[in-house]
Amino acid sequence: MKKLLVSLLASSVMLVACGQAVQEEGKEFEKTDDVAIESVNDQSSQENKATDESAEDTTESSAEDSNDKSEAVNELEQWLPKTPDVERIYAGESNEYAEFSTYPQFITEDSIQFKNQNPGIISYHIYEYREDRIVETFTHHGGLMRDDFANTAKTSDSEGEEIILKMPIEVGTQWEDREGQTVEITATDLELAAPNGTVPGIEVTTTTIDQDGYEGKIHRYYGKDIGLVKEVTELGSDAEMTVTSTLTEYNTDTVEKIPFTLYALDYQTLDQAIEIEMEFELKTNDPIRLALTDKLKEELDNEATNLLPDKAMINYMYLDDDRIVHVDFSKELATEMQAGASGELEILYRIVDTIANLYQTEAVNLTLDGDAYNKGGHVHIDKNQLLYPTHGPMAQ
Repeated sequence: MKKLLVSLLASSVMLVACGQAVQEEGKEFEKTDDVAIESVNDQSSQENKATDESAEDTTESSAEDSNDKSEAVNELEQWLPKTPDVERIYAGESNEYAEFSTYPQFITEDSIQFKNQNPGIISYHIYEYREDRIVETFTHHGGLMRDDFANTAKTSDSEGEEIILKMPIEVGTQWEDREGQTVEITATDLELAAPNGTVPGIEVTTTTIDQDGYEGKIHRYYGKDIGLVKEVTELGSDAEMTVTSTLTEYNTDTVEKIPFTLYALDYQTLDQAIEIEMEFELKTNDPIRLALTDKLKEELDNEATNLLPDKAMINYMYLDDDRIVHVDFSKELATEMQAGASGELEILYRIVDTIANLYQTEAVNLTLDGDAYNKGGHVHIDKNQLLYPTHGPMAQ
């Protein structure tokens, strides 16, 4: 049962937050030419009028459909809002994994990517806001990272999509989750206690069956314009085990903090690695590649040198399904680097050390403008060649 409970908690939804044309039938022409022309003109006039009316009907219908869709999406969003820069912190009872926090890393017009962190695991979830439902389309379980998974080569850890919330928002609305379990809206007239006061709320209940055949319930309570306010999991015979997660902090205008180690070089010799503890502070939609670019250029103390020339940029950076980090730099990494062959190689490996340990992976594919590293420097690295860290926990 404990294994089932941990699995349920790890996969929990952690959001705190898409006329008919009437044409005249053909008429018989009159016998005279004048009357025939008049009849044709009358028919043309009628057809044009019908076409205009049809166009108006279609425009009005499209506008009504668009408004209906907008209203539906807005109604969904009020229970799972796409609010940037909000940290939600939940206190747990009866299980160490019941406490967790969430942060919205990326938000688009119709989607949101959340990081969910509890004492045992960090996970990432993408939710799409569609016309009549909100659907989880992607999950990943891994270390601290900031990849925009909707725009990388990483595939989801979970198979298929899962409906999180569905219209209409009324008691009795049902659907099935990814495991085929029944989910139902069971209350819509609640008043829920939230960190900033009482808010209107709804209850969504998932019915589960454990390995011993006992029925369980997961009750999720969503507050208007807040998101998930409380989650109560009841497992075993007569709900003998109850685990609760409760929203205790709703912190606006916050940043996501990601600690990492920068592996710099001794300024004098360029052959000794120096570890410097740093931290990213990123708001919603801030790309980590730009933040890392700045950190690699940062002027350090007298003992260490910065690793990236001023004009160099990171074009893209992401983790793939084989746990290889692909990082592509602009050509200035090579052409503007002021170092001999051995010094250049040492600088490149300190960059690899930094990135590999940031992603907690053992291999990095480093390229220049999508091609091999061979543009004016003293070192050649093939386009698909893997580099391995030599310092830090991920070093082989």
